[in-house]
Amino acid sequence: MRVCLSIAIALFCSCICSSAVAADKIAASLRDAHKLVDCMEAFNGACVVKRTYNEYLYRQGASADQITRNVRDLYAQLKAMGGKFTHFELAQLQAIDSSDAREFVFIPYDQVLELRGREHQSKAYFIGVSDDHGETWRFVDGMQINEKNIRLIIPGYTGTPPLPPIYSEAPSSGT
Repeated sequence: MRVCLSIAIALFCSCICSSAVAADKIAASLRDAHKLVDCMEAFNGACVVKRTYNEYLYRQGASADQITRNVRDLYAQLKAMGGKFTHFELAQLQAIDSSDAREFVFIPYDQVLELRGREHQSKAYFIGVSDDHGETWRFVDGMQINEKNIRLIIPGYTGTPPLPPIYSEAPSSGT
């Protein structure tokens, strides 16, 4: 009887600890995603690069210098065009999953970027990748990611959880 009670208590504690660890990982992924959004809203390309998961680009032959230069140039160009994010909201993330030695999560977002008086709305997602068991996260924008190319980022992706939907609206006249 005592053995059964001890096993039941151990299982209960294990479930509580497992839930706490998952909650910590979720909180860490959202914390780091918000840091990325802050970098984006500030049009700080160097900051964006630090928060971006670039290993899949390195595997394709890109150098760190090339990536940094391209991202800095993009954000400098957007800033020079008077760009500003008028809305950027992260939605409830899906469950954290793992592939190979990495953990990943999809964090949907809704953003409105204003350029030259025109608004461009996008609904997509960040792919969060953690190499350290969910303590820190770096991201890839999922706007151009589909079932065919996601394995460049997450080689062992099985289709679960499914990729979130993507929506992009052509620029409209400012109000």
